[in-house]
Amino acid sequence: MFKPRGLARRWALLISGDFLIATFSADGVFAIVGRPHLERLGPLGYGGTAIMVGILYVAAIHFEDLYAIERPLARSRIVAALLSATAKLAVLLSLLVLIAPGLNLGRHYYAIHITIAALALIAWRLAVATFFAGRTSIGVLILGNGECSRLVAKEVTLRAHLGYKLLGTVAYSECPAPSASGQSSADNQVYEVSSLDKLPVHSRFMSLVVTDQDSSPFPVRELMQWRVHGNEVIDLESFYERMTGKLPVALLRETWLVFAPGFVRSRLRAFLKRTIDIAGTIAIGLVFLPAALVAVLFIPLESRGPVLYSQQRVGLDGRPFLLYKFRSMRDGAEHETGPVWAAVDDARVTRLGRLIRRFRIDELPQLFNVLRGDMSLVGPRAERPEMVAELSRKLPLFDYRHSVRPGLTGWAQICWPYGASLDDARDKLCYDLYYIKNWSLIFDLQIIIQTPKVMLFGRGAR
Repeated sequence: MFKPRGLARRWALLISGDFLIATFSADGVFAIVGRPHLERLGPLGYGGTAIMVGILYVAAIHFEDLYAIERPLARSRIVAALLSATAKLAVLLSLLVLIAPGLNLGRHYYAIHITIAALALIAWRLAVATFFAGRTSIGVLILGNGECSRLVAKEVTLRAHLGYKLLGTVAYSECPAPSASGQSSADNQVYEVSSLDKLPVHSRFMSLVVTDQDSSPFPVRELMQWRVHGNEVIDLESFYERMTGKLPVALLRETWLVFAPGFVRSRLRAFLKRTIDIAGTIAIGLVFLPAALVAVLFIPLESRGPVLYSQQRVGLDGRPFLLYKFRSMRDGAEHETGPVWAAVDDARVTRLGRLIRRFRIDELPQLFNVLRGDMSLVGPRAERPEMVAELSRKLPLFDYRHSVRPGLTGWAQICWPYGASLDDARDKLCYDLYYIKNWSLIFDLQIIIQTPKVMLFGRGAR
């Protein structure tokens, strides 16, 4: 979803390795207890059954966040997560056997299968973690010595597990210096130099992050020499978004937004996204129809008022529209307070409302908004006009969110908890702008795959 160097290859390595181990563990079972009769397996056969278990195992591992490798994971956490994924798989297989008796090979087959797979996966994952631990592929030097450079230094230090190593901060000055003078500042080496030639150059790949382009003097020719000699020279915004999956809103220059790649809006892209929205909405509606019917039946039993309520929100290009939800608050909850942020343990929310909010069932009527074209499946959260007016005054880049349709889910929604303050809105804006800038169908698919974790575990719900 974001692009630190080598991260996509590591994702592919982990997913393919997990799948192959979980799939081919079936051969170990067959070697121990023998192969069952083919007729017991139905149309799937040996291979199909093993592949099915492999896919389900990868899905269970995904729900344990073991593919969220942008986060550092201790070895104990890896083992615990794999054991939890194995338990989830065992429960799921038990349910599948009840639904499809043709898959019933006997408890001992599946028990031995997932035991072998779990042990092999633990050994595999610990070996991968050991291999990547301490392996630094990118050394980072920061040109500049102000607030921006300190921000980049902090983020690089936090992401050492992704292969970044902070080599130091460069304070460039025309004052002559016989060599690069190193001054220790916590874990950051500060180099005061009059020429970039005096910096220590490591044999490994290096990135020179330029955080202050308005300083005088500015070593343009020396920076070009760095580039032509194979080292990367990159601006603050580009490096920050690649490393973190968000844009540094507090430090972002609008001139950079003007010339940065991305923010593409074309008829073909709009057509493809709209087609996927319609197909996805129909599929989601069919899957969650039972949950919607339960909400329709029980909401009136707990509190008086309509089952559905509508609320004005701001959509594409700042145009208002009516958003529909299942009612989760007491009827007339805002008559006295007016529009306010939702809070933790909000007293206005009913008991059933708290449950349907936790699992996002209250948002199912928004599928109608998607079909009508007010919203998309994926995009920034639709905000109320009163909130938009306030946030637009305080966050100058906030209105850029309205260059795309709001979504049922989005990059900010899965990366950040529910926004209930100006600071939360600023942090979510960092992710929203990154999504708009880097939109692709693959990015949308990645967000959709991540969304069930948010729904099932109630992350960010209020």
